[in-house]
Amino acid sequence: MCMDPCDAGKAIAEDIRKELAVDVAELVKATGKTPGLAVVLVGERTDSATYVRMKIKACEEVGANRKGVGRVAGRRWGSSEI
Repeated sequence: MCMDPCDAGKAIAEDIRKELAVDVAELVKATGKTPGLAVVLVGERTDSATYVRMKIKACEEVGANRKGVGRVAGRRWGSSEI
């Protein structure tokens, strides 16, 4: 029986995040430095803001630092508001 492609994709993504979490932990242990993602979002596109929030969540799941700044719908936001 074949798995639904969406379910397969979610399972693959989960496996990748688990592997990345191990890699991040090993890097932090070896170097004392945490990798991260910085995002600058400019514009009024809420779909782009949603995409950025998903990337920030992924960073949190693997233990990476994250920082975001931008302006959506006339409102300035920072990483704590993403």
